[in-house]
Amino acid sequence: MFDAISTNDRFFREPHHFEVMTSRIFPRWKALVARGARERRIRIWSAGCSSGEEPYSVAMALLEAFDPAEWDLRVDATDLSTRVLDIARRGEWPARKAADVPEPLLRRYMLRGTRSQEGVMKAGDAVRGIVRFGRQNRMEEPYPMASGYDMILCRNVLIYLGHANRVRVVHNLLSHLAGGGFFFVGHAETLAGIADGPKAAGPNVYVK
Repeated sequence: MFDAISTNDRFFREPHHFEVMTSRIFPRWKALVARGARERRIRIWSAGCSSGEEPYSVAMALLEAFDPAEWDLRVDATDLSTRVLDIARRGEWPARKAADVPEPLLRRYMLRGTRSQEGVMKAGDAVRGIVRFGRQNRMEEPYPMASGYDMILCRNVLIYLGHANRVRVVHNLLSHLAGGGFFFVGHAETLAGIADGPKAAGPNVYVK
């Protein structure tokens, strides 16, 4: 049933979120490092990663902004569907998905299949190297995740839950977010009436 109701995603969905990351959040992290106020370590959780487009998109954005030789980068990606997680771990999609990836990033981080792999796009080693996948159901507690994430994306998940379960899930996710960390929800979602602590930091973006 979980596999049947899970929907596939696309690369760089909701582009304004990636604009917030690249123009505001990433420069903030660099400035904090320059002041000695944080380590060169970034942990991001894609909570509801579907077939991998979201965490690989985040990984590409990270690699564009941060040198992995100087920064410790990792994107943890979870979903409840074993079917989509298998796709995500393989990092292979129909070549038509390339249309959603900006051309410079496509050239740097993705591979185009030839011969027997014609019509397939595959994630390159650079992005695969910083993404980790695991199965996790947000309705099952406790969450088997570390605390202190710099960013959590839970986009287009809350709309499928009733109010009580939204409150429960958001509370659990926020408990894994570091102070000053950023929380992203989908364009049709909000934390209003669900969690009072986080403050709005952009369209469907909150800071703890």
